[in-house]
Amino acid sequence: MLVVKGLEDLFKKVCPYCHEDSYSASGVGNWVCPYCSQNITDVQPETAGYNKHYPVNIAKEDMKHGKENKK
Repeated sequence: MLVVKGLEDLFKKVCPYCHEDSYSASGVGNWVCPYCSQNITDVQPETAGYNKHYPVNIAKEDMKHGKENKK
């Protein structure tokens, strides 16, 4: 199983001044919009994403890339 990491470890705020998305590894503390420099600390953060799980046939993927499964 291949896990593609999303933005699940990040927090997101939408700036009420310029309406751009701002991301941070922490949902607490002082937060300044990187686009318009307004203080958006009081805006409620939300989680930014999720993981996606994909089944992968490793042998098939190796063959596509010119690799052989040697045992």
